Formats: sequence, C-alpha cells, structure tokens
Amino acid sequence: MLIHNLTMKDLFSSLPVIHQHVSAGYVNALIQMRRQELFTGVMVTKYPAGEMLASLFWEGDHLGLFQCFEETNLSIPSQNWPLELERADADASLLTLTVEGLRVLQMFLELAVGGGEQSLLSSVELPDRLKKWSLLKEGGLVRISSSQFASIISIAGFADPNLECVDIVDGSAHFSRRNVNNQDAFGSGEYQVVRYTCSNEQDVWRENGLRLAFNPLVQALIARFQELAGRILAERLCDQLSRWCAGGGWKISIGSNGVTDHQFFASLTQAVRAYHGIIRRFQEESSLAIGPRLAENLLREVLEKMETHPRELLVEHLFGRHGLSDSAVVTGKEVTEP
Repeated sequence: MLIHNLTMKDLFSSLPVIHQHVSAGYVNALIQMRRQELFTGVMVTKYPAGEMLASLFWEGDHLGLFQCFEETNLSIPSQNWPLELERADADASLLTLTVEGLRVLQMFLELAVGGGEQSLLSSVELPDRLKKWSLLKEGGLVRISSSQFASIISIAGFADPNLECVDIVDGSAHFSRRNVNNQDAFGSGEYQVVRYTCSNEQDVWRENGLRLAFNPLVQALIARFQELAGRILAERLCDQLSRWCAGGGWKISIGSNGVTDHQFFASLTQAVRAYHGIIRRFQEESSLAIGPRLAENLLREVLEKMETHPRELLVEHLFGRHGLSDSAVVTGKEVTEP
C-alpha cells in the first residue's frame, strides 16, 4: 500500500517554534548564538512561502545548510549560504542532538534524496522488514512514523543486526542502538515507513561503514594483544592509545570493549586520518611489548578473521592508501625479523 512520502520537511514541521516572524538579520544572529554556545543539532527556519532550511551544527561549527523539499533534501554550497539565508519572516526551531544522533541526521539530510520505498506496516511486520533490509548487500536509511513518535534509522546492511536510531518525541531527539532481532524494539502500533537505499560510493556513507568496521577491529586487536602480553600491558596500551587520541583533539577512547567514539568527522578524509593514526600507534606500542613480527602478524590475523565487507573497507581506507600497504596485513606474507 503506497502512502504519502515522509520527508525531513514533515518531521521538522512538527518541532516547536522558538522564534516567530524574525528577519534575516535575526536568523544570522541565531546562527552566531549557536556557534557561541557550542550547539550540536539542527536549527530549522521555515518561511511563509513554504521554504524550509536546516542548519547542521556540531559543537558550534556550522557544518551544512540544507533546503528541505517534499521529495528530497538539497545540500547548499557554503558560498551560497548568505544568499539563501537572506529571507524575511522566518520561524525558527531547534533540535538538540548527541554526536551519535547528529551522524544519523546528517546522513539522512545528505543521502535521503528522491522518492523512497514506501509501505504501511504493523508492529508485527516492521521487525521482519527491518531484518530483511539488514541482510541486503547495501545499506539504507529508514524513516518511520506512528501516532506516538517518528524515528530515523540507519541500517548498515551486509547482515549487521545493529540499528542506529534517532527517535523524535515531543520535539526532542533521543538516540539509541537497537537490534533487528528484538521483536519489541519499536513497540506496538501501525507505522508509515519509507526506505532509502544508500550508495557505497557516497563518502558520508563510506565513513559510516568505516566507523562501524573500526570498532570490532580494535576490540579484537586489544583482546588478542592481551592474550599475548597479559591484562596489565593491555590496559596500559589502551590508556596510551586513549591519551594519544586526546592529544590529537579527538574524542575517542580505547578500552578492552573496543572504541568509544564521540568524535564527529566532517569528511571521510578526516576519519581515515584519525583511524589510520590509531592503528599506526597500536603497531608502534604493541611492538615494544611483543616485538614487531608478532605485532604485524597479530594485525593480519585479526583482519583476516573479520567479515568480508568491513575487512574490505578497512583494507581500502586504512591499509591501502596511507602507508600500511606494505604490511603483512595487505600482502598476506609473514613478516620476518632482519
């Protein structure tokens, strides 16, 4: 059954208005206020003719400006921002987000363009449909809406059961991670659903995939290192890596359970630089404890045991372009001591 296509414009229209009928100068003042207060989230401005603009912020940094239409979202080049914001009689709304929620919303604004696959699903049908989509060899974004709430869901695909969700309830956003195997993840009711397929060639989606692949890689590396060197040295290594990340200005910490990543990267290049640096640092520090040969073989062993899709992303971005291409991880050859 086809229903009206649900868009970000529909969602943002439901947010409480905090400033009414303000001038373009006042809108620019509001943007400056968001910068000063290190705001993370979305500021929405709506205009009498129906236009809607969404400004994306991370810790006060104005990341992007999008025009929301009924059937698509349009990213506006930064050089055109002053012209686009020169509109009178705006109503302004705010949606505060965590960095995790911001990632999901950024992907939706950039990637959910054009008409999506639409359906009307019951609470029994929805979990099965989400599970089906998670098994595809492609990722996607899903927008669901019921009488109680709306939710934007990022589905990694390639049999990854984890969902990253932003629920919008009463004008507030709540981020959560859910599992497709949980039949009660979204409660009871009837849902209007729109699914958008995401191309693996789009940088923002590749960055998302790289982030999701990086955590299990690091978790497995630390676990294997602990088997070889012991718990105390493993804890010390995690502490060294975390302090190194902090010194680089990244909100990333390393522990025995993997990566706690609260860093927002404005580009795939920035993410690659950070993750590559962490792996290089791991190699350097672990080599001091177990020797360079074991450290190289450890990295190769862990990578080879990963699922195909995340391994391919890691090899492409971390081990093929930025200085690790000569390692045993890529060549498949055992490293020998000189």
